[in-house]
Formats: sequence, C-alpha cells, structure tokens
Amino acid sequence: MGPAKWYWGGTGPEHLQDVYTKGSEFTVTPQTQAVEFDIVGHVDDIETDLSVEAKIAIALAPGMDISTFLPYINKIVDGEKVLFDGVVDIGRSLRDRGKPLLLHPANLADSDVSQDFYMPCAVCTSGFRVVYDNTTVRIIEATFTGYVDNLTSKRKFQIGDRTAQADVTPPAVSETIPTSDADDVVIDSGLNIDFVMSEHIDPATVIKGNTLFMTADDHIVFGDYSVVYLGAAKTIRIKTTAALENLT
Repeated sequence: MGPAKWYWGGTGPEHLQDVYTKGSEFTVTPQTQAVEFDIVGHVDDIETDLSVEAKIAIALAPGMDISTFLPYINKIVDGEKVLFDGVVDIGRSLRDRGKPLLLHPANLADSDVSQDFYMPCAVCTSGFRVVYDNTTVRIIEATFTGYVDNLTSKRKFQIGDRTAQADVTPPAVSETIPTSDADDVVIDSGLNIDFVMSEHIDPATVIKGNTLFMTADDHIVFGDYSVVYLGAAKTIRIKTTAALENLT
C-alpha cells in the first residue's frame, strides 16, 4: 500500500493509536474457525464459521513518539531493541475488544476510498511488536482478527469503499430474439435464440448446464444446442444443432 494512515479504534486526533506511516503492507487470510460463544459475546447473534486475519507491517514516520502509540508497553528486550505491548487478554467479548481498523493510502485524498482496507470489528490477537532504532526505519507488526459479529457488521473486511452496498437485484431479460410470440420462426438446425440481458452478467455462468429446453406439451428435454455469451451485446445466445419441434 505504501505510505498510509492507519486508524485503529477511530478516525480522530483524540485516538492515541492513529498512525501516519512511511510505508505499510498487509495480508488478509480467510480462515474457518470455531468461536466460543462465551469468548465472543452477542450469543444470540454470533455465527461461528469464518473469521478473517489481517497481518499488518508498518514503517513509522520519522520522529514519531512511540510512547503515544503504545501507551501500555511493559517489556523491552535489550540488544535487539524490540518493544512488546501488554499481553493480549483472553475472555473479553468483541464488544469490549473489537475496534475498527482502517488503512488509507496517504497519497490519496480522504474522500478517495477506492484503496482503503477496512475491518469493522478488529481484535488484535498478537500484541504489537515494534522494532525501533534512531537511525533506521522502525517497524510495527501486529495481527488482527475480525470475527463475524452481526451487531457490528456482517462484513469481515473490505477493500475499497466500505459504504458501498452489493447490488442484490438480479439482471433480467430485456428482449428476446425471436420474440416470445413470433409465429414465423424457422425451426431448422442453426437457429439463433438470443436473450438480451438488462446488464452484464458473469460469462462463467453462461454454460449449457445452467439452461434447460423442453417441449411445451409433453416436457421432453431438448439438448441439441450450444450456449455462448456475447459480452459486447449483453446477450446469451442459444444455437440449435438440430431442428426444434414446433412448440419447444
């Protein structure tokens, strides 16, 4: 992601763990994991199927006071100059521990959220590991997990505009060629039957296995045809390889 603003728990200056970085990298790993109800909380709403883990490595901006970022440091390892924050507590609910985690590229305007990484209910499961030196780049490493919490968000993470909603209206057939009531159709082999869609669809779904032709009277299945998707025209084309019966 490069230089980024990192927010954990909020987006305002009052949050001690807002960070402006020289560079940042993150990986997202979906994983199936059973979550104990008494650990997660929201017992009547929680789902125990999928969690998402995000590993964050961040290079700090020069001159940053690390003590404001990690106010609860309790261990310093001599020699390697490594700081660890407090031991991660276990047994608290997500309502207590979960916070929003947001990475926003610093070279983009705040209004441009096209490359944001957002985890709405992130729980730090690793403790922050900070490698620091006055003359070299300092690195923060931490692992966050976002469990399914319906009261907070049904999304485990999102890359891009987190306010965007999925289009749940399926595409519809806007036109058929020939028309459904046509009475002069040549039913010989080689007939093209086009279904023009209201919007583009996934070409991978336009396969013969997703279609079915049968005769109108006795429902005998007709299978002598091929199926292709004409992307530029948003059209599903059925091409017969044998003559149709009159009322197919």
